[in-house]
Amino acid sequence: MYFISIQAVQNIKIKETITFLVVDRIFITSSTIFVLLYLLGVNSVIFNITSRDARALLELPNTLNAKGIYDSADVVATGRISNSSATINDSKIWTYMKFQVEEYLKNPQISRNLTIKSMGGTVGNISSVVEDSPLFKEGDRVLLFLNKEPGDVAYRVSPYSDLLNNPSTSELLNELTTDSANTQK
Repeated sequence: MYFISIQAVQNIKIKETITFLVVDRIFITSSTIFVLLYLLGVNSVIFNITSRDARALLELPNTLNAKGIYDSADVVATGRISNSSATINDSKIWTYMKFQVEEYLKNPQISRNLTIKSMGGTVGNISSVVEDSPLFKEGDRVLLFLNKEPGDVAYRVSPYSDLLNNPSTSELLNELTTDSANTQK
């Protein structure tokens, strides 16, 4: 039936052929989007991608800046990792860390001690490394962008979190504090 439509359009005017091709491209585009959304849904089950992570994956790269990262986080803070341990939950390894807050940059919490989590780690002789899931060790000074899903006891560490002694993190922190100072004026 599809091929008959193509032949019918080719026997008519060029203008109608162009219209058909545009409609045909829209069909292909919508089909491609449907397949990508389906695959994203499958991957979200397999790799435990949250809705917030999925939205971040769909953002255009040129829209990613300090303000965008800051706005997408529930809590932004600097501090030190005081403890970490890994555990297996739902067949995935998660590392839970105790974080001592030195300074809240967004959404200050009552406590200066937070429990944070990141996918990956080592339990016994089983290790898991997850790309874009930062793991820190005891004593690390870090800038954290944290998100908390309803019902979670721990904040999830954003992929943009990093060590404070990393030059790109220092730049990001300077940009955030400059933006914050300009907003308060």
